[in-house]
Order: sequence, then C-alpha cells, then structure tokens
Amino acid sequence: MSRSEPNFVKMTEDAAQRSVEQLRRQALRLLQQSSEEAIPGQGAANYPGSVRPDASPPFAQTPARAMMIGFVTMPAVFIVVVMGALALFGKPATQTEPLSQYAAVETLKQPAPAATASLAAAPAAGERQHTIPLGEDERIADLSLNGDRVALYVESPMGRQILIYDFAVGRVVAEAPIQTE
Repeated sequence: MSRSEPNFVKMTEDAAQRSVEQLRRQALRLLQQSSEEAIPGQGAANYPGSVRPDASPPFAQTPARAMMIGFVTMPAVFIVVVMGALALFGKPATQTEPLSQYAAVETLKQPAPAATASLAAAPAAGERQHTIPLGEDERIADLSLNGDRVALYVESPMGRQILIYDFAVGRVVAEAPIQTE
C-alpha cells in the first residue's frame, strides 16, 4: 500500500484500518478538487448559465439599512427591558402620606462665626513659653515632632545640623552636625 505522505508511525494493516484510510484519501481528493475549482476561470462549466455560488460576494448590508434596523430595534429592546423590570420588581411606590406633616419642622441655621481666632494657642497662666535658641544666620529647613520633642534641621553658612529640643525639659538635648564628603 503506497501512501502520498510519509508514515512515521508503524501501523498495522487490517480491514477496518484500510477502510478508514480509503475514506480519508477520498475526502482529501474531494478537498483538493474543490480548491482547484476555486481558482478563477476554472470550474465555470459546472454551473452553465449562472455564476458559481461560491464566486458571488457575501451579502453586505448597506449603512442606511443598518441604521434603520438600529432605530427600530433599540426602542423595542428598551421597552422590553423596562417592562421586564416592572414585571420583576413591580411598579414604583407612590407617596401616600401628605407633605404637610413635614412643614412644621424648623430648619436649623448655621451659627455665626466666632470672633477672629488665632491659630497659635495662648500659653496657660502657670505655663512658661519655650524658645528655641538659633543664631541670626541660621534657618530651620525642616522639622519633625515626636511627643514632647522636636527635631529641627537647621542650615547656616557654617554648615548644617540637627537639633533636638525637648519641651518637657525646656532645652536643646542633642545636637548633631551634618558633614558631607
């Protein structure tokens, strides 16, 4: 038995296999014949007096027709969806109680703003005011608070340093100069 394709798998020959093989070859022959007929100019003799069915272009809707279909179907779909929602959930409830019962309620008014308030809190009577000593040419570039302590990143013409001021003690508790290489 000769094959048009190489057989890389050794198969046993039996009657059932032979019939399957014959069907496969016949289907392959039919496919090859149909692909040969699809070449333009060939196979027209099979369809005398008319165009071959596979040679005609597929039916294409014009944009105007598609617009008409859209204008007709979209409202219909909307109506079906609304009716389905009404059937599923029922019609909306109407207000049965009169609005006159709400007319007796007074509207609350916004209180008048207080006199100008300062953002800085004034120290209490027995509390002393803390001052952090800085030189005239020093400026605070950044700060960080932690409980009663504040860490200040100070820059000056002589260099940069970090000062840690403790409000509970009322003095600078640590200084760390920053040296760059």
